[in-house]
Amino acid sequence: MIQGLVKWQDGNTAERWVDDRMDFRLITNNSTKIVFNLRNVDEDDFKYKYHLQLKYSDTCTISHKPVSLQEDIEFQWLYEVDRMTSTISTNVTLLWKYESVKLANKIIFYQLNKITGQNREIAQWTKDGAFRQTHSQATVLQFDKLPIGNKSGEIIKLTIIKPIDGDFDVIYNCKIFCGVAFNSVRGIELRAQRPSIYSEVGEIEGLLGENITFVWYYEYKYGIDTIIITRHDKHNKEIMAIGQWHGDKFLPNKDVNGNRLMFNQIETNSPNGTEGHITLELLNTTLEDFDCNYICRIAFVDAQTISDDIKLHQTLLIYSDATEIRGQMQEDIQFVWYYEYGLPVDTIIFTRYNTNTKSGKVVIGSWSKDVFSPKGIIDRLGFNETKLGGFKGKITLSLLKTTPEDYNFTYICKITFEDGKSSLDHGISLYG
Repeated sequence: MIQGLVKWQDGNTAERWVDDRMDFRLITNNSTKIVFNLRNVDEDDFKYKYHLQLKYSDTCTISHKPVSLQEDIEFQWLYEVDRMTSTISTNVTLLWKYESVKLANKIIFYQLNKITGQNREIAQWTKDGAFRQTHSQATVLQFDKLPIGNKSGEIIKLTIIKPIDGDFDVIYNCKIFCGVAFNSVRGIELRAQRPSIYSEVGEIEGLLGENITFVWYYEYKYGIDTIIITRHDKHNKEIMAIGQWHGDKFLPNKDVNGNRLMFNQIETNSPNGTEGHITLELLNTTLEDFDCNYICRIAFVDAQTISDDIKLHQTLLIYSDATEIRGQMQEDIQFVWYYEYGLPVDTIIFTRYNTNTKSGKVVIGSWSKDVFSPKGIIDRLGFNETKLGGFKGKITLSLLKTTPEDYNFTYICKITFEDGKSSLDHGISLYG
């Protein structure tokens, strides 16, 4: 609503609002001075903005910036924490404290998302004592307002009951309204203390028959209730339960040979609550143990969960007893390589290159599906693969009736297994 107070025209008062508290004066000399005095200010006066408009002609009007009256209620926030950390599902109370000549007649609470910038109203208190949450606020809130000793001020308490993940990592703004038109906002950031779990290595390589040790580290405010360890086979996508720890006792899954498992869990107190590590040792590994993700899932006493996985790969070995061989012309030479891997051989490729120049690498033969095929410049090759028991094997490449062109070359064997994994090139040099 716009209410005219006074109007001057040609230096004379044309219209005037009748109010004994208001004094209007137009003083002209070398310049014009406009004076407005308002005596005995009441509450209604703070509800208005005061405008001044100067009209020089029908086409020239200047409006000055509106002036508002600010009620002096000597308001100040008393310092409290501006950041809090708590855990999911644990009730948390946010506190604001202020001093003021006039106490709050309305309080609005907002939740500000720092990432999106969304400032959402979540609750409101009014002077009649009514406190209500907005319909969009799912988590239950409790409100309280207490006096501050012998001072003119209050403590504002907002309690979040069993907060969920979305209630954290936001700023809770408390907007207080006092007197007629005064308001002020103060925020508290609420952060979540979440459990952490990690391992020093994300992948482990091992040989069949070896003992493999998995270690996970964790930290949280609360202690552990349950530990569940599973593994995920990357080939057939199956998830298999390994074992479960609860009440200081580890129970292997009935389908797992418990004699091959050794479990240990150590926990100590820390400044942030508890920290510890979990160790699972897998003894005498078999082929089925490899190419799996081993997953450790922890459930803490406050029902929070967290997990981490470690991948276990089988080490592929290829080696020979010698890195070089010396022979004579027309002599038969045998190159022998050994391998260790849990799956059958699919393909073997033989190549050679000039040892002196490290160049001229060519394929000289290959083996696949029980068929050996000499290739390229050499047709005096023989081949044999022998199983040595378990996951070990022996590969022999025979070079018959050697010629001068066969010497000063490095002969290389590369093996690819049924799962597609290939060995590194392993070479044996031949000198005359």
